[in-house]
Amino acid sequence: MLKIVLVTVLQLFQIKYDYSCVNLIAVALYGCLFVEETPAAFANFRLWQSLGFVIPFAYSNFLCTDVKLYILASVLVIGMTGYVIVEFRHRRSAKRQPSDFTE
Repeated sequence: MLKIVLVTVLQLFQIKYDYSCVNLIAVALYGCLFVEETPAAFANFRLWQSLGFVIPFAYSNFLCTDVKLYILASVLVIGMTGYVIVEFRHRRSAKRQPSDFTE
């Protein structure tokens, strides 16, 4: 019984650590992309993050687990695609702008 409790606690710590790493990366990305509008960007980030928690909670009792997994996988693919597009556009726009460190 103690082993099960210990494994469960360690898994919870791992989940919290993973979430904090992903959250840190997202916050850093928002900080880099929206330098002039930082407060509005972080408020927008928190709004969509909260909505992302509320929507699955709302449909959790009405859908089967396999449907929820399909929804989760599709949102993950859409998010990863969006991240790649944003990174590509940001790097392309950074190459066009002259550097502030001219000698």
